[in-house]
Amino acid sequence: MKFLDQPPRFLFFTGKGGVGKTTLAAVVAAELARRGLPVHLTTSDPAAHLAETLNGSLDTLTVTRIDPQAETEHYRQHVMAIKGAQLDSEGRALLEEDLRSPCTEEIAVFRAFARTVAQGQEGFVVIDTAPTGHTLLLLDAAEAYHRQVSQSMGEVPEEVRRLLPRLRDGGFSPVLVVALPAAPALVDAALGALAADQSRRTDDGRQFLQVFGSPWRMAVIGAVHIAQALVPMAQLLGYEVTVVDPRRAWATP
Repeated sequence: MKFLDQPPRFLFFTGKGGVGKTTLAAVVAAELARRGLPVHLTTSDPAAHLAETLNGSLDTLTVTRIDPQAETEHYRQHVMAIKGAQLDSEGRALLEEDLRSPCTEEIAVFRAFARTVAQGQEGFVVIDTAPTGHTLLLLDAAEAYHRQVSQSMGEVPEEVRRLLPRLRDGGFSPVLVVALPAAPALVDAALGALAADQSRRTDDGRQFLQVFGSPWRMAVIGAVHIAQALVPMAQLLGYEVTVVDPRRAWATP
């Protein structure tokens, strides 16, 4: 594992269940701790047993687990104490109903995830995550969660505000995808799906390859008459468009 020659502060392991990501995360965390480095190893995977196997085995290694139920309840109480205090009984009832939605657990876990990432400034953080789909959805929706936290709480914790740029920084937070050895045909199929930016089944129908691609981006310099025609066409084609213009009155809030 060459990345351990100059280990980044934050390591994010992901992969399907049963491929060994928990084992690799534990091995990497233990190796860093043996070097005398402060390491925080955590998981959001309900099937992991890291705390039972490693906690207390090395002086500089801390092992924790993000408990979705506990985090959700703590988040509900926090929101009710802050926003609920400003509402009448009817408003509090509506807020309690809103906090029973599935999004509440996602936001609560996201906050816990952000707190863990924030510790990467003072030591090393190794996260053994839930399976691939959950992880990719978390990363893909990070900005939406950021907005949702702001709307629901009226405030954004510092660790949440700083999380998105950290997840975009490959030097600070590389994602290590753990997988079983694949046949050359599967590798070729995966490369073809990536090149086409299209999810598809393999030829034998045994696997489905889902592509999570970033949208094409277009920067238009100057909000002139040509840009007025170009931007809608680019958006219809799936481009993420940014118009750069010195006139402040046209700026997006």
